[in-house]
Amino acid sequence: MDLGVHHFAVLSTGELFENPKPISHHVRRMARLNREFSRRQKGSKRRAKTKAKPARCHARVANVRRDTLHKLTTHLATAYGTVVIEDLAVKNMTASPKPKADPENPGHHLENGHAARAGLNRSILDIAPGELHRQLTYKMGWHGGHLVVADRLFPSSKKCSSCKKTKATLSLATRTYRCEHCGLVLDRDHNAARNLAAYGKKHLVAGSGPETQNGRRGDASCTSDTGAHSPKSPRGRKRQDGSGQPAKAVTASSQGEAA
Repeated sequence: MDLGVHHFAVLSTGELFENPKPISHHVRRMARLNREFSRRQKGSKRRAKTKAKPARCHARVANVRRDTLHKLTTHLATAYGTVVIEDLAVKNMTASPKPKADPENPGHHLENGHAARAGLNRSILDIAPGELHRQLTYKMGWHGGHLVVADRLFPSSKKCSSCKKTKATLSLATRTYRCEHCGLVLDRDHNAARNLAAYGKKHLVAGSGPETQNGRRGDASCTSDTGAHSPKSPRGRKRQDGSGQPAKAVTASSQGEAA
């Protein structure tokens, strides 16, 4: 699975998940409500009533993002035995550009693309890649699947998924991947997802992994050596799907192509 800004996620199977862009859709309303709040007289009743408006807007943005993440991660954990994602350096990706001093005018600065970079940074943070990683980690454990995290230096976007040749450079504005060696023409994110699927097949470790925790975060065994029910697992409690079972190594061929 490759995360993107235009599409929320693209799978190696070609399946696309649209990006709801909650912040981008509410950024103008947030700015207007913040201006309205700042104009109210401090200590007034109207200021107290106006304070709730931007709070409700922020809550809606958070709810839309949370709903999208849970639906996507649940679908991946239940539909696939193996999911491969990238180890993204979000802090470095969203760093602000350094100011450029104007040598001809001391004390002044040149244009460094800060405004355009700020919009891109907002879009990257809007998909919450860290929260997606966290949810996939425990949901894949619940369902007995495997989560493979590709190395941070793995060139998933620059590498051709057909002939495996790697480009020296690839700008962010290039949305279609074109290989000069084999002639492959493919969407940039779909090409990256296919490379991640191949990475998962290569690095998937055979054998059983450690036992996963159930929904109660306790011992998943229901009986003791004598056959009696364990006090840690009462008879009336329900377990999550796949919880309490060893995380089996599942190859991409047995479960379909890895996402």
